[in-house]
Amino acid sequence: MPSAVAPSALGGFLALVSAHGCVDIAVGIWPIYKTLAGLDLAMAGLVATVASMSGNAAQFLFGVAADRGWQRIMLVLGVLLAGCSFWLPLVSGWPMMTALLAATFVGSAMFHPAGAGLAGGISAQSKGFFVALFLAGGYAGTAVSQALFSATWTMLGSGAVVLFTLPVACAIGLAWQVQPQPRRDFPPLAESLVLMSRQWPHLWVMFVVQVSSTVTALAVIFLLPDLLLARKSPTWLVAGGGHAILILGACAALVPSGHLADRLGPRLVLTVANLASGVALAAFLLLPDIHPLWSMLLLATFGFTNAANNPVLVAEGNRLLPGQGAAASALLMGLPWCLAAMTPLVAGTIAAHSGAAAGIGWLALSVPVSVAIGLGLRGHR
Repeated sequence: MPSAVAPSALGGFLALVSAHGCVDIAVGIWPIYKTLAGLDLAMAGLVATVASMSGNAAQFLFGVAADRGWQRIMLVLGVLLAGCSFWLPLVSGWPMMTALLAATFVGSAMFHPAGAGLAGGISAQSKGFFVALFLAGGYAGTAVSQALFSATWTMLGSGAVVLFTLPVACAIGLAWQVQPQPRRDFPPLAESLVLMSRQWPHLWVMFVVQVSSTVTALAVIFLLPDLLLARKSPTWLVAGGGHAILILGACAALVPSGHLADRLGPRLVLTVANLASGVALAAFLLLPDIHPLWSMLLLATFGFTNAANNPVLVAEGNRLLPGQGAAASALLMGLPWCLAAMTPLVAGTIAAHSGAAAGIGWLALSVPVSVAIGLGLRGHR
């Protein structure tokens, strides 16, 4: 069995964060690709749902494997598989597009629990801070994904496959910087499951909050290019600018939300954040004729407040399940994303009949669920 690994100080952590950004660039290009290629919204939503569920359904198992010493394999192979989406410009037909996108989500599912588990193990006292830094790398990648792919597609057409050099470079960096270290304290699988069952009342609340907040975020991300296009927004906003503003707002929230949760407890932080995200999204949907500057501000605000859920809940999962950081991260990221993967299909089907705003609006009803269930989270220690 391979040895457990730990990032080798600064170089290893930087390689980890950079690779996370690359993985999320690859995962994030489908919403703009479907718009640039003029794909049917309902079918594009079905492809996204099938691909996402194919990958994320296995994320918990990947997390368990990572906790048992397979981290470096998961990280290196994960970032390479995630890059499969960069080959989309060279294929045609729904089966091939589905296969490439499914491979991308499998790679993402391999990478995320191993990476989050390593980040969460850097400091016992500041789990929220380091998990937030790791997540920030991913959000930065997601933020530039649509604009980067759109610009590369415009300049090179099918030559946009050149973007595959990014995951290759990141895989080399991970293999070089993340070094194996012996570890002999793997908990038996049965013991791990017993520990999870004891914490299930807390984990269940966190799981439902994460699913609800993810549904809202995925609906906005999937339909935002189409909504902005229908509103005749500036071209740069449609072609990735609006998405970048949304995700940069989310990225800006990660470190402060993790830090605040370490000090104030997750219940207060997420109750305020999810209430604010609902208000910002409602204003964005109900005020279609406002100046683009105000639209950008509302998008950034929604991204900022919705994104607080990830670092807070993943760090809390690491606290509840010591020594099982990757499994905790998979339980609170991978499985919620697997359930929420139905979002593009549902949102795309609604949007195909009633418009993008309706597709987002109906799924935004998950925001009150996040707020109500989140009241059961742990308060201040």
